[in-house]
Amino acid sequence: MRSFLGSTSTLRTLLIASLIASLGLLIACERSPEDLEDWRTAQNGMAQLSEWAADEGEPTDVRKRAIEIMLEEGEVDYVPRTLNEVEEDDDRQMLAAAAMSTIERLWDEQDVPELTEEDREGLEEGQDVEVEIPPQGFDAANAVDAIYRTWDHFDEDAQQRGSEILRDWISQDQELRTQLASTGIAYLVQYAGESAVDEIENWLMETDEPYALARTLRPNVTEEQQLRVDEVIAQRAKEEHPDLDDEMRQAVVHAETDGMVPYLSKMIDDEVEGMSEAFQALANIGGDGHAKLLELVEERTGTIRWTAASRLLESEGIDKLADIANLLPEDEDGYDLGEDHSLDDFTRAICADAKRSSETGAIEAAADTFSAMLDEEHWPSTVLALQCAQIFGTSELRDRIQQMEDDDTELANMETVNTVGDLATVTDTIIEDDDE
Repeated sequence: MRSFLGSTSTLRTLLIASLIASLGLLIACERSPEDLEDWRTAQNGMAQLSEWAADEGEPTDVRKRAIEIMLEEGEVDYVPRTLNEVEEDDDRQMLAAAAMSTIERLWDEQDVPELTEEDREGLEEGQDVEVEIPPQGFDAANAVDAIYRTWDHFDEDAQQRGSEILRDWISQDQELRTQLASTGIAYLVQYAGESAVDEIENWLMETDEPYALARTLRPNVTEEQQLRVDEVIAQRAKEEHPDLDDEMRQAVVHAETDGMVPYLSKMIDDEVEGMSEAFQALANIGGDGHAKLLELVEERTGTIRWTAASRLLESEGIDKLADIANLLPEDEDGYDLGEDHSLDDFTRAICADAKRSSETGAIEAAADTFSAMLDEEHWPSTVLALQCAQIFGTSELRDRIQQMEDDDTELANMETVNTVGDLATVTDTIIEDDDE
């Protein structure tokens, strides 16, 4: 029989040699960081780099280098999209850390143009300043954009480092720098730390477009920062008072925090242009704004009192009616209504405001509110309760109202009735007609 021992040994040797050669070929073909350089400017190069960066089968140094090249080329939007594709949290954090290291290196280039001292002085004096901006991109500006785009992927340490860069970026030459980066400064403040608004205080105080700037800032900052924005704008408004231009006035009356309440109050107290909008702003703010409106109801007379009451009722509905009534004075001299108005006009007007702004459930429950007001030994509360019962058509109170028709308590400043009994009779008649 022929022996195959020799040929079997030879075959085994060939297989082993082939395996070694294949392994060597795999090792030789494994991608290296240097291999990525050709993809910087290749067609669809960034998409390919993104794919390799997200691929856990690629070597770590290749994945990191792919992230670095994207940032170096200013293709910052690819970085968060790539990180979103990474399945393992540890891998994602590793790549995000590589991104932050690259961002810091780009930031250190400090290659953006700057305003001269002469330019800055011109801006402070309200002059138009033109700066020639080269067409190329800037590494430092790309670093800023990358921080904003990738923020949610950074760990706490990286976010802290990013905040320091953003604080530096927003602290000067804001009109220029908001043109250099794709991300406007107003959108960066939220990530630049709680004191970030202090870094742009000079911008808020000097810009020709304070409303445009504030309108962008307010929805893109924290509540604490929004308060600080309003405080700075209020400070500027006070310095320019009462001659606010339309931009500044709009920045004031569209405030959303208590930081603007002192200046809105001053607008009303001094009865300057825009005071009607100031009433609405106080109502929109709530909190200290509502407290100021209640103070005006209690302490002021005439149109200012009733406008404050109307804005409160428009904002809060009928729930605020009893509070307003209790603040009205019993002294008839406490009403300066003018020659063209009576207490009838104002009380019916605010009752109409209360009805317009109240939800269906509150209107249906209005009888309880009016009944409680009638229990008060306070004639302004009685007047408001009866007037509002007419406006709301509160038939549930008819029996009680009819019992008041003999009440001879005199009412001052009323045009159509002289006593509580007269008003009760009119109210019952109106409710009866509405029921029919």
